Amino acid sequence: PSVVICSAASCKLYNMTITYSYATDEGSAILVSSGKLTVVNCFIKSMGGNGVKVRRGGNLEFFANRMEDCRGVSVNLDGYVHAEIRYNDIMSSRGAGIQFIDNSNPMIDGNKIARGKSSAVVSAIRGLGVIKNNELLLNKNAGVEIRSGADPVVEQNKIVQNQVGVLCTESSKGKLIDNIISGSKNAGIFASMQSTLESMGNQINGEDKATGILVIDGSHVDVKNFEIQSLRHSLVISSASRVNLTDCRMFHHKGDTVLVRGEGSSLYAERNEIFGNSYLGIKVLESAYARINENKIYFNGGTGLHVGPDCSGVMQKNEIHDNGAVDVKIEAHERRFTVS
Repeated sequence: PSVVICSAASCKLYNMTITYSYATDEGSAILVSSGKLTVVNCFIKSMGGNGVKVRRGGNLEFFANRMEDCRGVSVNLDGYVHAEIRYNDIMSSRGAGIQFIDNSNPMIDGNKIARGKSSAVVSAIRGLGVIKNNELLLNKNAGVEIRSGADPVVEQNKIVQNQVGVLCTESSKGKLIDNIISGSKNAGIFASMQSTLESMGNQINGEDKATGILVIDGSHVDVKNFEIQSLRHSLVISSASRVNLTDCRMFHHKGDTVLVRGEGSSLYAERNEIFGNSYLGIKVLESAYARINENKIYFNGGTGLHVGPDCSGVMQKNEIHDNGAVDVKIEAHERRFTVS
């Protein structure tokens, strides 16, 4: 059941209050079964099911609305949906604030999505879309969750005090551009299960028990022009994962700044500045590989660069000085790790 059902070529709702009071997970306050629906300046609440549900191939324009306390997903888009979702407040959802799947390609712009019991925005099962200029605050899971082969663009958002800022998992991809990710409880960016991210120009800061970027399970992340500060770790790479780290600044962390560990894991670090951290600058352990070129590593409380036994790689043209312990500690065999 639904309060409003749209199946015409074009329907419009303006300045309405729509409350769905059935205690069921199957229904929705508004259902677009086909055609196009425009919703402007409405208040929508769903005590059961979704707030707005758009079935496969539908079209949604959703502007300047307020949604509260939806039991399911607040805005739920099936496959191949075209949608513009702009300037809405979506508060306290039990499911995701906005979820889209299967080649849906929405523009999600200028919304505030806060205090949800799940993730603010979920792109799943080959979902595409642009997620831009939103405030994603205080959600129990991720600010943005990318899973099951999805590939969205996430740009210029404020992603604040979520469990994870951006989660990319299950062989997904994505582009992260010029976001501010602050106060995440676990990690600012978390890539797992063979996922791939291109990321540039982002800022990450906040919790001193959190990690800025965590990359595991054979994932690959390009990190360019970041500023990462005031966390436990700036970057952790493990489980045969790879990170290209270029032109970043990392400072004021409580633990080891960059940690790469495990056979098959690799770090390619070039022209980064790592300074003013409590412990090590870069630490390479457990048969990992590192190529470390033209970095500045200074004024850290521990060793500037530590390369453990059985690791491999190369370092050249770095400036490493004034660290609290030794500046460079190489335990790997000189044939496996080259210094020049």
